Amino acid sequence: MADRGVSGPKIAKLGRYEVVSELGKGAMGIVYLAKDPVIGRLVAIKTIRATGNDEDDTQEFRERFVREAQTAGILSHPNIVTIHDIGEDAETQTSFIAMEYIEGKNLKQLLGEKTKFAFEQISEMIAEIAEALDYAHRKGIIHRDVKPANVIITTDGKVKITDFGIAKIASSNLTTTGQFLGTPNYMSPEQVSGAPVDGRSDLFSLGVVLYELLTTKKPFQGDNLTAISYKIVHEDFTPPADIAADVPVDFNEIVARAMAKDPWNRFQRGKDLALALYQLKAQLEERKSEEDLGTMISTAAESIDTLKLGNLSSIAERGAPDPQETPAALPAVGEGSGSSAAAREGSGSFSKSGSGSFSKSGSRRSSGATVAAGPPPVGPPPLVTAAGATPPGPKKPALTMPMRPVTAQGVPKDSPKSKSRVGLYAGLAAVVAIALGIYFATRSSSPAPAPAGPAASVTAPAVPNAEAVGLQKSLAEGKRLFDEGQYEESLVILRGVLEHNPDNAPARQLADQAESAIRGRADQASKTAQIEASLESARKAFASKKWEVAKTHAGEVLALDTENADAIKLRDDSTTQIERAAAEKKKVEEKLAKIRAMPKTPLPVQKAEAQGPAAPPPVPAGTSKATLRLLFDSPIPEGHVMVAINDQILLRQPYNFKKKSGLFKSSSGSGTVSANIPVPNGPVTVKVWLSGPGISPAYATASASMLPAETRTLKVDYSGGHLGARVQ
Repeated sequence: MADRGVSGPKIAKLGRYEVVSELGKGAMGIVYLAKDPVIGRLVAIKTIRATGNDEDDTQEFRERFVREAQTAGILSHPNIVTIHDIGEDAETQTSFIAMEYIEGKNLKQLLGEKTKFAFEQISEMIAEIAEALDYAHRKGIIHRDVKPANVIITTDGKVKITDFGIAKIASSNLTTTGQFLGTPNYMSPEQVSGAPVDGRSDLFSLGVVLYELLTTKKPFQGDNLTAISYKIVHEDFTPPADIAADVPVDFNEIVARAMAKDPWNRFQRGKDLALALYQLKAQLEERKSEEDLGTMISTAAESIDTLKLGNLSSIAERGAPDPQETPAALPAVGEGSGSSAAAREGSGSFSKSGSGSFSKSGSRRSSGATVAAGPPPVGPPPLVTAAGATPPGPKKPALTMPMRPVTAQGVPKDSPKSKSRVGLYAGLAAVVAIALGIYFATRSSSPAPAPAGPAASVTAPAVPNAEAVGLQKSLAEGKRLFDEGQYEESLVILRGVLEHNPDNAPARQLADQAESAIRGRADQASKTAQIEASLESARKAFASKKWEVAKTHAGEVLALDTENADAIKLRDDSTTQIERAAAEKKKVEEKLAKIRAMPKTPLPVQKAEAQGPAAPPPVPAGTSKATLRLLFDSPIPEGHVMVAINDQILLRQPYNFKKKSGLFKSSSGSGTVSANIPVPNGPVTVKVWLSGPGISPAYATASASMLPAETRTLKVDYSGGHLGARVQ
């Protein structure tokens, strides 16, 4: 169902579907791409072939196939391939399932092509499959064959799981040697050992698929099926992060829990596994965002020369333009004929107040007295308070910004000392700018510090952390759900609390209680289901007069529930019937022993008729004795009939209705046994015995009053182990 096949169809139609091409072959049959002529929809048709040669087994397989496919057909989930139809082709007698056609590739193909998935994508894919399995499990359907070949990635990136219910059909359709269909690499320990399975078996198999996606290797490998099966049941696997160094270690715990040997140590529901994977996906995405941010900052830092201390000397040699110089001002300074060099160098001085402006001629005017140019003051600049005033202290000379010398043509002169100082200032400014950016970014995501000063001495009331408040609310919600008996929902919330705070003792205690309650509920449900099944089997066996079987099933119920009234009644009634049957059998055996001890009178053997009732031989003329005409339609092919009149054996009649169908073969049949038995006149007691291969001896009696020369019919019937006789 992954890619359209290129080979031509072997057959033209399957049922009403027109076969377009062959998509592939599997252990169970062939998959075709077909078209529904009614609505024009393309479907994928999977044929299922029965391997048994026995007609009864084949019919049973077909009935089971229809039943399981109908059950799987009720599933409707975005991550499950939909089953549209089931049927059987009349011409080829091939059973098939018509399902949704998906264009894409399965994980087995993608793994074979060495396709690399991001860890966030792997988490999301497996989480979606886990949700689909959880939906199916809640519907009472177990997949039993979760593996990469049954997980399809569509062309638009969606993930779907297919073949629900098919594995259960295949499990009864073994090869003639009794081997597995396929490989047990993805089977759970309980599947390998033949124990009953539930939804947790599917989660184990999904954990194996997750392991293979992370490492491209199977967790359990061996040279043959026996070695693989032994490892699945008894040996531990190597954690995925130890196999591949790039696999986040966070996957180890999830994979270990999904693939625990004991089902009770696994994720109990698919949604629990999905939740763990979604949380891990969010953590991986957050880490990736942080790494991307760090890369951006590093790249930006690499582009700023001043962050490289080794480049400071070259920056100092190159220098930087003075911010007070403009191309328009420089020529005007050189045009004054009476100006000295000192005047030219000091034409851009600042006033005491720090404010000033340029005149039209390019000279710097100040709003106050001008201070002559000179070397810059030594020491740090004055601190400025929040109100903008300079703190009290000794006054210092006003700062005059040094100007770069210019030539007579207005071209700035190079000053190595000035270049070095300006380059250093520019580098330090860039470092401070980046540090401030990181500081404010960090501060925006963390609580503001307490204000300094006298107010800081007053202790503010403690404000609960938002995360702690959320955990408390989650704990309260988990307890509420636990008290209401919603143990599964409570456990999911409590596990979320423990993920964030593993040392939370109340959450741990409540989670343990929830797990115990879930186990107890599951055990009780399993016990109840087993009781109902055994009771139903006991009732059916009792109705079929299989007393021993009924008593056995009733005992199974009482082993689980000693006070079950229905089981007690079935057990007692079955015991009564068993004792009654034993007593009757004993009487028959005693009578047979007496008869065998009687002297045997040779009688002519009458020939049994193989087909249809025929008229018995005519009664000899002139006889005064009455005649009983035996008529027995035997349902068994071979046996022996014996008739006694007034405790004297008058007829021993063996018969065999088997027919030869070959040199060494014979087929079963049925027929009618008939014979004429002369009997004395007057009251007679008739006793009839029937024995034969595979049946218990049966006995019946009848009585009649015979007139001289009268002919009457002795009708004998055999059904369900009981023999009946009546004189008509």
